[in-house]
Amino acid sequence: MACILVFDSGVGSIPIAEAIREHLPGSQVELVADSGFFPYGEKTEQELNDRIAKVLQRAVDKIQPDVIVLACNTASTIALEQVREQFHLPVVGVVPAIKPAAETSRSYTIGVIATPATIERDYTYDLINQFAPECEVVMKGSSELVKLAESWAFSGKLEVNELAEIISPFQLAHRKQSLDTLVLGCTHFPLLSDPIQELLPGVRIIDSSDAIGKQVKRVLSEEKRESQDKTNQQMTMWLTGKLPDSVKPGSLLSKYKLRSLDI
Repeated sequence: MACILVFDSGVGSIPIAEAIREHLPGSQVELVADSGFFPYGEKTEQELNDRIAKVLQRAVDKIQPDVIVLACNTASTIALEQVREQFHLPVVGVVPAIKPAAETSRSYTIGVIATPATIERDYTYDLINQFAPECEVVMKGSSELVKLAESWAFSGKLEVNELAEIISPFQLAHRKQSLDTLVLGCTHFPLLSDPIQELLPGVRIIDSSDAIGKQVKRVLSEEKRESQDKTNQQMTMWLTGKLPDSVKPGSLLSKYKLRSLDI
């Protein structure tokens, strides 16, 4: 059975883990959430490089995966090459879905919402210059949306007014500039894609989850480690921070087995 380590600063790994299970239903998926250092979007590049190396080393030693997925846009844009040098394993990163957004936009006006760290990275601007040079790109960095998604995953409750305030620049651009596509450039954000869609009717909401699921399947096929066991198992999420005293029944995290990863 193929073992896949899916890493994020928090619960943002879940949409990608679910996509991986759709493409590889028999795989063993182990989620690692660096909740003890959350949120990543407010940390310096050096802090993140040091922290990611430390947490992943501990997780790889514990889990012994066949492939690592950096299911975090911030981590991928900062530490992807470092992680590939650190481990003799296939490593799959995540980038904002700017290319498919530009290819499908009819108005040539797209939005990108991500963490402040991702929005400020040259890598993101390189993607825009390479794949969306003819597009007007409305960008916003938001740590608040990351925290909102994280809170919703634990409690099942969503502050809709706060979400509306965060999304308001894209609502304005939709009305005034015919913005027709919004890129969710943080892996946490697809957790809230339905309520975001309700606030932006007629706007296409896209993210990288399915593309990453397909890429992991390709990597494992090339490595000849794709699992033939089609039995779905409950996924485990390893947390570097304190385990919650309780998880509300019916909330997103109630589907996962929560364990502590000592750092």
